[in-house]
Amino acid sequence: MASGKQRKLGFVGAGNQGGPLAMRLVQAGHQLTVFDLNPKVQEEFAAAGATVVDSAAAVGAVCDFVEVCVVDDAGVKEVVAGPTGLLTTMAPGGIIAIHSTVLPTTVQALAEQAAKQGVNLVDAAVTGGEARARTGEMVVMLGGDDAGVAVCREIFPAFAKTMVHLGGVGAGQKAKAINNAIMCANFVLAHEAYEVGEALGLDKDALAQVICNGSAASFSMTVRTGLPSIKSFEYGAFLLKKDVGILRDSCDATPAKQILAVADRLQGYVHD
Repeated sequence: MASGKQRKLGFVGAGNQGGPLAMRLVQAGHQLTVFDLNPKVQEEFAAAGATVVDSAAAVGAVCDFVEVCVVDDAGVKEVVAGPTGLLTTMAPGGIIAIHSTVLPTTVQALAEQAAKQGVNLVDAAVTGGEARARTGEMVVMLGGDDAGVAVCREIFPAFAKTMVHLGGVGAGQKAKAINNAIMCANFVLAHEAYEVGEALGLDKDALAQVICNGSAASFSMTVRTGLPSIKSFEYGAFLLKKDVGILRDSCDATPAKQILAVADRLQGYVHD
């Protein structure tokens, strides 16, 4: 098996989250082949020296390690196993790493399908946000066999400072679901903390200095503080709804009931 340095890398889905990850690979000196539907993204990566192609199949035809970072389960299934997906062209011995946040059962089913063609699929969920992606400080939650994970560990330092192998395929997605449910719950508390402060007549900026630098500080509090508008908060809450649902669908809800109860309140702040 080729090492990470010897592999031909591809990336499908170079948007808000995937874009910084893919660009870090380019900046690290990897020859990257990219597929994304957005013309502006295509122009950006072409200008950076990446090869831009017009389908996932075109990526799979020339790459033996492909990272996928699209929005949802349907998108991941299409990219990996659709009519113009990676598995239509990818050669045996290749590795697919799924950065998208999806159901564990989705990556498990795709891994079984890929294995029939000699392709190793690993789930490689990421957390840290766009800012940390740009600075190479992401956390990667890996689920897969030792061989596939070993190659990921050689490639991902371009954008990650922490990589944790949690078990077989799907384990990374389970960890991501727990992480994001906690993040959602913390967003609820952060948002309501500012509402309480307003009700008590406190200046929001002054309160933010206290909370973001004190014992109540959290990643979610820092992000909530920096959002430019309530619309930005509502949009973030809307996107996180899927992630909370993944935790609910992935386990007996009983041990997660308190996390889910608080996290679900986030959707009360989303308006049509």
